[in-house]
Amino acid sequence: MSLAFFRAALERDSTFADAWAGIADAWSWIGDNFAPNRLAAEAGRVAARRALALDSTSGRAAASVAYGMMTVDYDWSGAESALRRAIALDSRSIEARLLLTEVLTATGRLDEAWREVEGTWAIDSLNPRTGYYITAALTCARRYGDLLRWSERTTSLSGLLRFQAYLGSQRPDSALAYAASVPSRAVALAASGQIAEARDAITEWAAVQDSAQRQGQVVFVGSDREAMAWASVGERDRAFTALERSYDVRSGNWLPFLKCWPLFDPLRDDPRYHDLLRRMHLEP
Repeated sequence: MSLAFFRAALERDSTFADAWAGIADAWSWIGDNFAPNRLAAEAGRVAARRALALDSTSGRAAASVAYGMMTVDYDWSGAESALRRAIALDSRSIEARLLLTEVLTATGRLDEAWREVEGTWAIDSLNPRTGYYITAALTCARRYGDLLRWSERTTSLSGLLRFQAYLGSQRPDSALAYAASVPSRAVALAASGQIAEARDAITEWAAVQDSAQRQGQVVFVGSDREAMAWASVGERDRAFTALERSYDVRSGNWLPFLKCWPLFDPLRDDPRYHDLLRRMHLEP
């Protein structure tokens, strides 16, 4: 819907930089939810470059360019440079600051990432995306007590924060109450020792998704989350198959945190894991 409004604005004035930046930002919401992130991020970059040609100080547009650099190109250093330039131009650019936390988290600079999260929170504590970055930074740092405390402070994805907090602190029964998807439920079941039940849940869920895709339905199911579920029940081959699907569409959800996300721990001693990290430029 937001794309339609921004496009209507451009029909009135094709040089309206903020509308081009809005379109770029909207595509980052569409990726992984309604379209493959690879395609959405590229569409966002096209619009963002148009915005920057009209207004070189647009932090929102610079963030969209950097998002493509991160999740499609895996150019982490280039994305960081672009985001820092955007923040230097506009210190209150929430989009640039949040994406900088993702770069820092993904590349393992967790203390720096958390300082950026806190700085962004001080500027805008109501931003609907903040919960995702709080979850990523604290989960990768394995600060589960802090996750639980922050779940009381933010309404943005507070259930996700609680799920990760309870799961990481070995309270899977409590985590189950906040499992928002079948893969998350499977992970919590496996953590509580209900391996057969977890395997049945993810097997049935994956079969439904596969059937829908064979019938030509467009289904974006979060293959990175599916990979975590398979890993939790010891199904490594299926986990890596799901990870490769996630890599092919350049998922912007949890795949960027492959290096540090705890639910990928069961895969870390497999050569395929390190091969994928190298392709993502997260390991030499």
